[in-house]
Amino acid sequence: MNSDQKIRVGMVLFPNLTQLDLTGPYQVLNVSTVAPCQIA
Repeated sequence: MNSDQKIRVGMVLFPNLTQLDLTGPYQVLNVSTVAPCQIA
């Protein structure tokens, strides 16, 4: 991967998956400059 390429992470909320299941990973990825994250 080149230094000018960026990783984007998308997280999807499915049935029987709670918001709390995504909160931890979202906070870690959102703070890092390597992989900004969006919840859809």
